[in-house]
Amino acid sequence: MTATFIQYSFARFTPKLLKPLLYKFLYSRERNRFTLEDSSLKDKRVLLVGPADTLSKDLQTIRASEYDVIVKMNNGFYIQLPDFKGHEDRCDILFHSLSDDTFPLPPGKLKSAGVKTLVHRTPKRSSFLSTLAASWKLRDVVEVKILPYEHYEKIREELDFFSPTTGLICIDFLLASPAKEVAIAGFTFYTTGYAEGYTEKTSTIETQWDRVQREAHHSPSREARFVRDSIKAASLAGKTIKLGPDVMKSLQEATSRI
Repeated sequence: MTATFIQYSFARFTPKLLKPLLYKFLYSRERNRFTLEDSSLKDKRVLLVGPADTLSKDLQTIRASEYDVIVKMNNGFYIQLPDFKGHEDRCDILFHSLSDDTFPLPPGKLKSAGVKTLVHRTPKRSSFLSTLAASWKLRDVVEVKILPYEHYEKIREELDFFSPTTGLICIDFLLASPAKEVAIAGFTFYTTGYAEGYTEKTSTIETQWDRVQREAHHSPSREARFVRDSIKAASLAGKTIKLGPDVMKSLQEATSRI
């Protein structure tokens, strides 16, 4: 029985009134051990595969097989990449919210896709309990990591306190990493729909943009402006940035919207 399992079990069955104190204790104690390091990306060419329905078009100009590291997000884990013959499910790093509204992550699927690291999105300290649970359940399959809650809060402030999406957290990490090149495909800031199979089909005719605006949890236009400025800074620092044609188009469209 590992320390991680003991911590998770203890936290799960702690009385509700004491949970905030326990979360704070566990997070402060284990944060460094679970924090994702970017050193493995040094001088690598990294491709971020987004979930937008424009992905296939973007991948006509960005050859996935030319990249050292493939990064996916949430249900995008199941998106196939035709460039990798016989290994179309390839994914090296998976950013994931581990929330109930995402598809299950069977250990066998993670292993066959080649996932080495699962990065859990932790918007609050209490989310760290799910990190501990995933680390225990997937201990023989992948390494589970986080980006610090404090960094998430910093980005949230820059977005006027709208919640950053998993995609934005991922892009921010990659652009700030020592990777030689970062390519982004299939990412459109909710200005288009999702790739087939990314979400459960619904009968609604509401666009993704309208849905997100109505829910008022994320801000696509603020995220687009954040990404635009981050790309500029990364480019000035000498990093090669390659965007799919529809990523560029959507970036311009989303930044111009209120």
